[in-house]
Amino acid sequence: MNAGADVLVAQGSDAGGHGKADCASVISLVPELASEFPGVPILAAGGIVDASGILAGLALGADGVIIGTRIATCTESAMADKAKDVILRTCDGGASTKRYN
Repeated sequence: MNAGADVLVAQGSDAGGHGKADCASVISLVPELASEFPGVPILAAGGIVDASGILAGLALGADGVIIGTRIATCTESAMADKAKDVILRTCDGGASTKRYN
């Protein structure tokens, strides 16, 4: 916060297809950051795909959430159609996602 950040994004290991294998989940990261930086807005990110995830992020102490991959395939998205198709065809629930340290 000394660098002048206005908000902290708490991206947990739940994030789709990126991030380190041995990092904290958004479930533990959000409350930790919220207690460490009172008064600083915290945004939960990683694995949030629907209303229940939004509510969970807020219940953990986040001031808001960031939804990434879930909305990347919408018509308004500038993502390439081929990339959107790959995301839409994915059906293994992340089982084949590789994470590295």
